[in-house]
Amino acid sequence: MIKYNNYFKQFIAIVVILIVSFLLNPHVPNNMDEFSLYHNLACKYYPNNKLNTFRVGCQSYDIKLPFTKTYLPLREFGYMGSILSIYLAPFFILFPYQIITRVVGLLFLIPQSYLYAKILKRDWFLIFISLLIFFQYFFQHFVDTGTVSIQITLLLLSVFYLKKMGF
Repeated sequence: MIKYNNYFKQFIAIVVILIVSFLLNPHVPNNMDEFSLYHNLACKYYPNNKLNTFRVGCQSYDIKLPFTKTYLPLREFGYMGSILSIYLAPFFILFPYQIITRVVGLLFLIPQSYLYAKILKRDWFLIFISLLIFFQYFFQHFVDTGTVSIQITLLLLSVFYLKKMGF
């Protein structure tokens, strides 16, 4: 019964994230920084994106391998790599639309809720609801302008393991 209840809560959390994303997305303007993970994937899967010359073209920051003529899309901007696109890729392949960046940002609230629950010894679902209600935290994940979701998750993961090791 406990596992069923937990799976049900996970299902509810995902449904809430999807509903909130689709309702809120049309009303929140896009920011180019929130698409830093999306850009290289869009260039690869949508060939006409190569025609984009407005801000950052598809091959603007590709890196040439030494002693070859091969260029790799290893940077998104001059100051930022594109390796983090890897965790967005499976979601993008399933649903190749702009909103997926926002859905994935909110999906990070689930593992973060679990980590907070382990650290604070509380119910993860109540923490999840609390994170949704805390607008600044929720919105920072919805419009993830600097890959904040992964950074907060990794920070919580390190705190969890430090606590587990007795620190």
